[in-house]
Amino acid sequence: MIKVNIDENMIARAKDRAKAIPPSKNTFMPFDRHVAGFAGEEMIRKSFDGFVETRGNQVYNYDFLFNNKKIEVKTKLVTSEPRPHYECSTYTYFNQQTEYLVFNRVFNSDKSSKYSWPHGWILGWITYDRFHEIKNFIPKGQLQPNGFKTRTSTWNIFIRDLNPIETLMEELLAES
Repeated sequence: MIKVNIDENMIARAKDRAKAIPPSKNTFMPFDRHVAGFAGEEMIRKSFDGFVETRGNQVYNYDFLFNNKKIEVKTKLVTSEPRPHYECSTYTYFNQQTEYLVFNRVFNSDKSSKYSWPHGWILGWITYDRFHEIKNFIPKGQLQPNGFKTRTSTWNIFIRDLNPIETLMEELLAES
């Protein structure tokens, strides 16, 4: 796990990118949650060189390319530090065409002030195939172990199921 400081420039870029999201029937999260998602991608850009941001229709399937490998970043806005038994989620309506998932958490230190996000954590990575082998289904409206009720159905795994983020570059540089 890597702790990453989030600066004002990262938040500004995340806001600009969130404003560019076209409306969709699946968009139910408030704007600040979209900004948090892009802040998670900014954390990746700050921590790893050579990641190429996707453009056009590719953005619906994966966020970055590196060494011809597709990487999707999933980020939660949270109020606590990560623990191994906490969950990482993707919405079940996503049918993305990616090879790797990287999970992040953005720390919301002051709930009364939007975008007061001093840091976040890049938790780890997992191959898309492995994610589908071990995922758990959480239906819409069910209370999750963390006490939150899902707004839409999700696939969940635990942070402890992720590969250490420190090994991501080695994996991405390996020959396919």
